[in-house]
Amino acid sequence: MSKILIRFCRVMSFMLCAQAIAALPSFAGGIFDELRGGIEWQYVRYNEPGVMHERGSLFGVYGSWDICVPPAPRLQLSGAYVKGELVYAGSRVDWIGQRTAITMDTPNQILSLKLVSGVSWHDNLTRLDFIPYFGGGYRFLVDHLPTVWGYRREQTYWYLPVGVKCSGGMGGWGRWGAALEYDFLLEGHNRSDQSVFRQGRGYGLFGALSIEREGKDGSIAYGIQPYMQYWSLERSTVSFDGYVEPKNRSTAFGIRVLMEF
Repeated sequence: MSKILIRFCRVMSFMLCAQAIAALPSFAGGIFDELRGGIEWQYVRYNEPGVMHERGSLFGVYGSWDICVPPAPRLQLSGAYVKGELVYAGSRVDWIGQRTAITMDTPNQILSLKLVSGVSWHDNLTRLDFIPYFGGGYRFLVDHLPTVWGYRREQTYWYLPVGVKCSGGMGGWGRWGAALEYDFLLEGHNRSDQSVFRQGRGYGLFGALSIEREGKDGSIAYGIQPYMQYWSLERSTVSFDGYVEPKNRSTAFGIRVLMEF
């Protein structure tokens, strides 16, 4: 837990500095900003084909800050932290080569941070708002097999998100929104006990829908956002002690309940 907090503080400090620099021109003009926060639940399916898989639910918190200082591009800083127990199903091989099936609960926690920038434009024909965007992302996972022969795995992804958001009005009731995103993996590392693996080939996909209820003053009072996150990574390089991280696939189906502050 302490390592996650240290990493969180370092990455968040960098991203907040970037936001602060971008907001400096606001002293000479208008500024638009939205701050949202809430709770998040996700069902995770992690699979290493032919080796093991994990299934289960994680629960935590989510927050985002949108800021725009015209005519500069719009920025969004978002982050989430979820934790819980997944059911591990795999096997172990003893010293005589006999394989034994294993099923157990494994504590998991995931920290995600993302900073993206985009320009908003309105299409008069469809009356929809679009925001193409790109930026940088960070994902840190801790997975712990709590047995004598088990291990603690720390997984880190640095990636480049590229996507588009679309939104429209729902009369006087609120707004709906959708987002599609492709994540280019820039660098991936896995650390299992003393073994360190590098995973440089892979990609992610993200999609979300949202419905937001407007308050009396026109601001968004609360909203709900179902989403899907998918990661596909190829086999890692060989560690110094001769081990590899198998190719793996991870899918999360989640939902966020948000309020604006």
